[in-house]
Amino acid sequence: MSRRPLAWKSLGRLGLCAGVLAPGGPAFAIDVELCARYAVDYADADAAVGDDYLTDNDEVLASGVRIQVVRNSDSAIVFDGNADDGGADDGCVAVTGLTTTNYSVRVLSTAEVAGNTLKVWNNDSSNVLHAWVDPFWVPPLGGGTETFTTSLGDPWRILATATHAMHRSDAGLSGENLVFYTQECSGGGSCLGGNGRVYLCPSATCSNNPHNKTLVGHEMGHLVFFLGNGKDFTSFSYAYTPGTSDSDGGSGHRINSEEYQGAAANEGIAHFWAAFAFNDDTESDCGFDYYASSVDWDYDSFGEEDQISCEGAPDSSGAPTVDGADYHGDVCGGTADKGVEYDWLRLGWDLVSDESIPMEDIVDIWDLADPDAWNTNGSGVAEAMSDAADTVGWGAEYDYWADFNGTDR
Repeated sequence: MSRRPLAWKSLGRLGLCAGVLAPGGPAFAIDVELCARYAVDYADADAAVGDDYLTDNDEVLASGVRIQVVRNSDSAIVFDGNADDGGADDGCVAVTGLTTTNYSVRVLSTAEVAGNTLKVWNNDSSNVLHAWVDPFWVPPLGGGTETFTTSLGDPWRILATATHAMHRSDAGLSGENLVFYTQECSGGGSCLGGNGRVYLCPSATCSNNPHNKTLVGHEMGHLVFFLGNGKDFTSFSYAYTPGTSDSDGGSGHRINSEEYQGAAANEGIAHFWAAFAFNDDTESDCGFDYYASSVDWDYDSFGEEDQISCEGAPDSSGAPTVDGADYHGDVCGGTADKGVEYDWLRLGWDLVSDESIPMEDIVDIWDLADPDAWNTNGSGVAEAMSDAADTVGWGAEYDYWADFNGTDR
């Protein structure tokens, strides 16, 4: 039986309804399997992007999600546990010893996935989980399987995205807490905060943020590489402001803008995590839907296509005629200690798709490059990454693709 969405709310405001015993004979034990699914409505779930995963808005298995069953008559929590994370019972959990009374079923915005804990909290003041609730549920007399689907909402879009990404790779992380807030970053929009937690601007404030799986994946990428670097932040600066001939509209923080190399690497590696999450790395092709509304590839003050390839050249009729690598060199002149986020995205993809380098090794390279000690003007960044790759055992492969993509300056 499938239960359709009712409502979700912050758990701190959850109210339980007093219940009565269902009609019938004396109570006896009922065993059921409860399954949970996330309803999603990603704006970038589009096969035209060219990626491979979450390309439609079908319900997503709630792998490892926390489920509670509350007896309404006395508000007793009779079950509190996590659904299976993978396998035949992915997103499901066995609940035994129920009776014919009525219960509330809660799906909470936290999950145990790939040995790590994902949490979506309401804000950094109260740190409360969200909850989707079916307030009046009576177990079927014959037991069986009951499936509950959340309503649409930011917590479930975020958790569905993060769960999928962790299934693609745990990035070598184990026992970590990855925390996401449905709260705007202090500087506006979405970001990795100074507390090591991701802030995702709510849909009511920033309409495209949690609706965009790529943006959620990007901010999660910052968090993953932060944790992989021993919880130290990357040292970089956005202060470099290129001329309009070297940037999308003169901005120092766009996918195709010339930036200090540390800033380009920091943003590009987060793009790469999002690209990896939604593309099959056993295939060479790679689609990426940049979460800005458009990209001015030819710097003519008119935005063009933001659905791009992270394997080849920008797939846009308005893009300058360049080959499938080193956008910085072809378009921006290849200035030393500078770089472009797009080239770092393509470097990461080449390393995993062409060289089959595991994601955890990419994270190890990042860690050993000591990004927390980088010069903010970009000097030494390329050399640090190359040396780290050599230490991890991928020196030749890394250097080839860094040269190919122009991230070695």
